[in-house]
Amino acid sequence: MNILFWMDDWDTIHPKKDTTYLLIKACFNQGLTPYFIQQVQINHGEFFATVAAFQPFNLGEPLSISSTQTTLSATEITAVWIRKDPPVDSVYSHTLRLLDQYKHQFHCFNDPNGVLLNNEKLSANAFQRITPPTLVASSKALIVEFINTYDQVILKPLDGFGGDGIFKVSANDTNIDPMIELLTHHQHQFIICQKMVDHSQGDKRIILVNGEPIGAVKRINYNGHRNNFMAGGLAEMTTIDAQDMAIIKEIKPFILDNGLFFTGIDIVDNHLIEINVTSPTGLQEMNALGNASLHDSVIGKMKEVLTCQTHAN
Repeated sequence: MNILFWMDDWDTIHPKKDTTYLLIKACFNQGLTPYFIQQVQINHGEFFATVAAFQPFNLGEPLSISSTQTTLSATEITAVWIRKDPPVDSVYSHTLRLLDQYKHQFHCFNDPNGVLLNNEKLSANAFQRITPPTLVASSKALIVEFINTYDQVILKPLDGFGGDGIFKVSANDTNIDPMIELLTHHQHQFIICQKMVDHSQGDKRIILVNGEPIGAVKRINYNGHRNNFMAGGLAEMTTIDAQDMAIIKEIKPFILDNGLFFTGIDIVDNHLIEINVTSPTGLQEMNALGNASLHDSVIGKMKEVLTCQTHAN
């Protein structure tokens, strides 16, 4: 099986932090051949990917790729993992559309159209019963009104990740206007405004495979409200409780309907905050805290999907 990874530059991947790193390692563990996608193209109606094979490695060692490029046709590709970080800009969205046109010839994890249609923050907004009160707007007047209504509010860009661009504001702050102007690009871009919930106990990242939880980690920042690992959050052990399972049960049909095989959900104070569909992380921390090898389980479940697909065809 040729397993391709569409991801950020391979030499930027951190061996002790990145989930994609573990997924590549699990491919080697299970006798699969993982490749780094350098570019994709359509030539006379046929899909091709220019790739370089990853070199085998031990955990903790940096990634490396073959110096030889290979061009694979769609019939030579078993699966493509979509693991590229946001923002979902024009290059990102165009690549997803190319993959979507040819996903009947190889499997994509996650479904390109599912990724394209579901913004990480907006997708959670579809489940208002389990999310905090939320405003999506670009209007300064509406945002200020929302802040005045709820007093303690989180503002964040739609396409941010890793805790970037997240502000905590209250109705009596004197710098609300410049924050709104910065985030909305002077009222030209939508942002998320969300009633502040209790962040003092951190948030819970839960990884789902085909809508079922395989692990969780608590992310907490004792020096601020941004619990993301990239923003200074620490990893601590946690459990998946009955309230978490109720949230998972409610969103599972959405996950499956959109072909979102590998997702990460963020829960704060028993509220769903985000559904991460592009390149969710957390496996490294879950493995370390639980002495587990969750990446092998993920690739094992991927192989089950591919086997079922082969039999169906």
